[in-house]
Amino acid sequence: EGVWNMKKQCLCEGNKDLKDLERVRGIAEKAAKMEDCVFIVYRKDDVYYFCKEGEDYHGELVEYVLP
Repeated sequence: EGVWNMKKQCLCEGNKDLKDLERVRGIAEKAAKMEDCVFIVYRKDDVYYFCKEGEDYHGELVEYVLP
């Protein structure tokens, strides 16, 4: 039973992480279209962020978002 609870918790955390990425990606996609430029989605301390390409960011590059 303990192993099942650990697996279930890991799956829930993975699903939350994926939902967070999808949420930030969606916002970055809208911004990229509105401003007609490339945005970067990056991760820092288990939180996803985005910024315009060329701006300084500190974290792990996740993906580029094209307009």
